[in-house]
Amino acid sequence: VTWKKISDGVGGPVDFHEMTISPANPNIMYGWYEGALQKSIDGGNNWEIIEAVNLPQPISFVGDPTNEKRLYALTIYGASLSEDQGRTWQDVFPELRLNLVTVFAIHPNDTQKIAAFSRKLGFMISIDAGKNWDRTNETFGGDFPIFIAFAPTSPKWIYVLTKENKIYKSIDDGKTWNQIR
Repeated sequence: VTWKKISDGVGGPVDFHEMTISPANPNIMYGWYEGALQKSIDGGNNWEIIEAVNLPQPISFVGDPTNEKRLYALTIYGASLSEDQGRTWQDVFPELRLNLVTVFAIHPNDTQKIAAFSRKLGFMISIDAGKNWDRTNETFGGDFPIFIAFAPTSPKWIYVLTKENKIYKSIDDGKTWNQIR
C-alpha cells in the first residue's frame, strides 16, 4: 500500500532491470545497472559496485536459498555461478551452455533440485544440482515461462507463470502440467 524510497544506488537513481535478494540473507541484494553489478549488504540502504570478473551480460540473478555467498546469473550463454557474492564468476551447467536460459529456480528445501527454462531446450529439472537435466515436452500452450517457483511444503510441486499471465502447476516434478489460471 505504501512505499518508501531508501536509496538511489551507485550513480543513481538506478534503474535495475536485473535484481535479486538473497533468500539466505535478505539484507544482501544485487542489481545490474549500466554494465555494473551493484551489491547492498544492509537491505538496500547503501550500495557498492562489485568488479564482477567473467560475468557475461546477465538476464536475471538467483540467490542460493542456503548459502548467502552463492549467486547464479542467467545469461545469453547459459548460467554462471559466483561463490563469493558476485566477485568472480564461472560458467556452470554444461548442458545449458550457449543457450538463453530465461528463468531458473532452486528448491528452497533441497538445493540439489533446480528447474530451468530455455526456449530451445524447454523446461528442464535437475535433482543433482545441475549435473544432469531431464527435459519435458511441455510447451505451455506456445507461451513461455517468466517465473518458476517450487512449493516449499510439497517437494514435487512446481508452479510456472508465463508471459501471457497463465499459471501452470505440476505435482510430479515437472513431468506433467495443468493450467490452473
